[in-house]
Amino acid sequence: MKRNLLAFLALTVASASAATYNLDALVNGSATGTVCSAAQITNGTGTGCLTADHMGFVIGDKIFTFEGDTLTTGPVGSTPTTTAGFTITTLHNGNLYGFGINGLIQAQAFPGQSAFTDLALLYTVATTNGAALIDSLHANVNGFCIGVVNPGLQSCSATASETATDINANNLLPVNPLQASLGDPGAETFLHPVNFVQIGKDIALTATNNDPGTGAVIANLSIIQQYVDQAVPEPALFGVLALGMGGLGFLARKRRTSLEQ
Repeated sequence: MKRNLLAFLALTVASASAATYNLDALVNGSATGTVCSAAQITNGTGTGCLTADHMGFVIGDKIFTFEGDTLTTGPVGSTPTTTAGFTITTLHNGNLYGFGINGLIQAQAFPGQSAFTDLALLYTVATTNGAALIDSLHANVNGFCIGVVNPGLQSCSATASETATDINANNLLPVNPLQASLGDPGAETFLHPVNFVQIGKDIALTATNNDPGTGAVIANLSIIQQYVDQAVPEPALFGVLALGMGGLGFLARKRRTSLEQ
């Protein structure tokens, strides 16, 4: 089921406290940066700081851990050729927690050629307190597809597909896999909220050019955004709400007393 798409589409800029890490370094446990304190983990107040194993980061009360990345290209005209050039930037806006994958991904086909680039990513998200607060998955891809002037002989596509499973490897998506493409972000509410989710993400670009009288067909992605959603307010928000309600009650009593006097 699609939800929160308007809010999701508005998320084009990382938060002010965003951190950036090399993707390969996260997967290999060698990412550099500030490690989260015990208090940030306990209180769920991470702002993109690294986990102790240097394989992930903490945003609010969400722990992101990167387990694997694979890049496949071929046969010609595909870039990059390794995953070393990709970076991950933490993102947080309201109840959406996630990251952006930054780095040019391209498949380019000149006349008589076909090209593809496929980036596969495996990561997990867990809550710091074990509460089942993660209830949906969102994906967006930014880029372009150009050069197709003869659809019968040329084609171009850029898509992201995702699976989501709980700690027991059970599927969480009503429509599996979740799909996103250029101009069409994807969002699915989980079958039930969880405290842990493993997400397999596959980003695929293809370009085919069988028209000898034209230029190159190019599929290009520059930013891929990924979020999980928490519909339940965080614990800290309950305190703010309680304080606000208490303040309203005090003002109401004060006004009532003034009227009686």
